[in-house]
Parts: sequence; C-alpha cells; structure tokens
Amino acid sequence: MARRPEGPPPTPVVERVRLRFAKRGRLRFLSHRDVARTFERALRRAG
Repeated sequence: MARRPEGPPPTPVVERVRLRFAKRGRLRFLSHRDVARTFERALRRAG
C-alpha cells in the first residue's frame, strides 16, 4: 500500500489578474456577463 502524507493538504495556488480594457464599436453592446465569461474562458485556455 502507498503511504499517505501526514499533515494538512497543500493550499491551492491562487493568482489574481487585473485587466484594463475598453468596449468600443459594436462590442459596446456586450453585457458584463458576456465579457466576464469571455475573459474567464480565455484565461483557462491560456493555461
């Protein structure tokens, strides 16, 4: 059987990213939710 490490599990790594952008042209009609979802997907795909 494999040995289990003792002690508390390691804490997950959390990184904060601050972006600054402007919605111009036709993109100004996007909702806040759509923009937030788009940035989230882009960051997940970037790895």
